[in-house]
Amino acid sequence: MRPRLPWARVNPRRCAMVKLLDRYVLTEVGPPFLLGMGVFTFLFLMNQLVRLADLILVQGVGAWQVFKVLAYTLPSLAVFTIPMAVLLGVVVAFGRMSADSEVTALRAAGVSLYRLLGPVNLFAFVAFLFTAYTTGYLVPQGNQALKRLLYEIVREGIGGGIKQHIFNNDFAGMTIYINSTDVTGSTLLGVVIHDERRDDQLQTITARRGTIRQDPGTFRLLLHL
Repeated sequence: MRPRLPWARVNPRRCAMVKLLDRYVLTEVGPPFLLGMGVFTFLFLMNQLVRLADLILVQGVGAWQVFKVLAYTLPSLAVFTIPMAVLLGVVVAFGRMSADSEVTALRAAGVSLYRLLGPVNLFAFVAFLFTAYTTGYLVPQGNQALKRLLYEIVREGIGGGIKQHIFNNDFAGMTIYINSTDVTGSTLLGVVIHDERRDDQLQTITARRGTIRQDPGTFRLLLHL
């Protein structure tokens, strides 16, 4: 049997120390990363709180549908929150280790800074892969599902969305006033529309009757006067 070369020998204790060091660095990066994900996601969702409150209080949307709106919104937010959380986790972890002189102790033991970056690079690479998957697949799927869900919400509650005897300003650049609706809410009676979408061409449109039609292909509701 051919003897092993001296430089080919593997020290089990050294391998165990390397694995322990990798796990230690990852456990230092993990908690601030998760905390950053939660905080950054909440901050981004604050922009949606007004719309969600309107869905619950005005449109009468159920809690399950609101939960689905949040779930479909999360992929588009994760594209931004994951890199930010990775940066926060690395900065907090190494800042804490440096403040407690752990980095100095490791360097005195012969561990270089480049060696400490090994598990960090692995963590960042996994985060990069998940972000790329989220951007390429989850975000388009989430946006499509969100459009479909909002379309269903508007379609089901269109009668309550346009209130009678009130100037409705919920439509961008347009103010709609109606006298009454039928039972289904799809037919509007006594319609007055003030169109301000173009500054150089203001229009006021009146009609005795208007019909709301659905276009499932583009997830739009069309008003025919």
